[in-house]
Amino acid sequence: MEISFLIPTRNRPENLKKSLLSISKLNIQNLNSEIIVLDDCSELSYASVLLEFENIQYFKNVFQSIS
Repeated sequence: MEISFLIPTRNRPENLKKSLLSISKLNIQNLNSEIIVLDDCSELSYASVLLEFENIQYFKNVFQSIS
């Protein structure tokens, strides 16, 4: 089974850590997965959280959108 986990985040490193821990605890046979973190202009650093996990793709939006 292949699955992609897309996690949008902004200024919530502790919530990201909880999400990543939950994903890491999944016990599914033959699971081929990727984890993509999408940071929407956070002012806080996610470096310490991301270093605790492997094989995570991290993308940071540096241009804040108008809403």
